[in-house]
Formats: sequence, C-alpha cells, structure tokens
Amino acid sequence: MPEIYSATKSKTKAKKPLTNGNGRRHIDEYSDVMRYETPSKNPFDAFAPKPEGIFFDAQDREEQVVLLLRRHPITQIKWFLIAIVLLFFPLVFQLMPLGDLLSPRFALAALFLWYLIITGFIMESFLSWFFNVFIITDERVIDVDFLSLIYKNVSAAKIDNIEDITAA
Repeated sequence: MPEIYSATKSKTKAKKPLTNGNGRRHIDEYSDVMRYETPSKNPFDAFAPKPEGIFFDAQDREEQVVLLLRRHPITQIKWFLIAIVLLFFPLVFQLMPLGDLLSPRFALAALFLWYLIITGFIMESFLSWFFNVFIITDERVIDVDFLSLIYKNVSAAKIDNIEDITAA
C-alpha cells in the first residue's frame, strides 16, 4: 500500500505562503505535504491522488479534490464469486429431473426473472462499492456512504477542526 502522508522535501528552503491571497489555505502550497506529479485518470482506482473529473454536491468553487479513497477491489471478490455461482445455477437446475415439471413458457419466464435478479444484485453491489468513498480536499474530509440505490449519508469535517484520528 502506498504511503499516504509521506512528505517530499523541496530543494529550496524558501517559505511558501499558507494562503492564496483570499485567506483560503491550499494544500498544494505547503512545502512538506505529499505531491503527486501525475493525477489519477482511472475512475476505478482505490487510491486516486488528484483525480480528474471528480466533483461532489457541496463542493466550493475553489475547493480542489486532493485524494479519493474507496475500498480495494480485492474486497469485492466475495460478491463477485457469489454472482458467478448464481449465474450458473440454472444450468445445474436443468440437469435435475425437476426441471421437466415446468412448462417451457413458465421455465423461460423463471429463467428471465432469475437473471434479472442476478443483474440487480451485481449492479447494487458494484454501485455500493463505487460510491462509498472518502474524499479529501484542500479544505475538508468527506465520507460518502451509499447505503442503497436511493439513500446516501454524507459526513464532512473541516481539516482545521480535526484533532485526533483513531483507527479500529
């Protein structure tokens, strides 16, 4: 895992101002803060420094997204394997003698309904992973929890107000 808070040392020891003239602090102007030369262009990155094209609802005009974090794709293996097993389940069901009890029209409708449910499961699992993110900007830290297709919970804290961080 890459180091998130490793600082690069600047070659010059000149002090840079903490504000941009408006009184607003910008993380890019600090001399001892991490700097990534290439912004992330992959929308599926778990660790995306300076992502391009990422915006959120309550973003200020001058606020810049510094880091976008989401769970690593390897954490999605469980639902992915479940989806693969469920996709092949009708083939196993056809090998059993119980498959002949249904009329062909009803069997086709049941098969269509089965794959519709599996598609819904895959889409909901993917969207839940994709939209559960932590966004770190030059002004605040935002946690977006995508709980279902119609509900999300957004928590934000100004960087100046953060005093202690504990990890469980």
